Amino acid sequence: MWIDICSSEEIRKKKKVVAKHEEFNILVIFHNDQIFAFDNECVHKKRELHTGMVFKEKFVCPGHQWAFDLSTGWESVKEQGQPVYTCREVDGVVQLDLSSARVATSA
Repeated sequence: MWIDICSSEEIRKKKKVVAKHEEFNILVIFHNDQIFAFDNECVHKKRELHTGMVFKEKFVCPGHQWAFDLSTGWESVKEQGQPVYTCREVDGVVQLDLSSARVATSA
């Protein structure tokens, strides 16, 4: 199920947007001209990720600095995956597929 998140202009300007829809709480990130999306709650200690940052193609949790691969959600040191979602841009709008949640089980 595809939902609208924000305008393409907004994600490019803010770099991060939190999208809440029913029980979903998702962090959408713009980095190197690509859009990525994670559950906004870290799999480690349930801390919200949106105050974290992108560093070397990984998103770093503000709590204990777990670093999740932007594309896969994989954390290579702790060998655990953060749920990720598929995003797209259509006519200047960022959309997210709520049914696309997936968790990597290896690098």
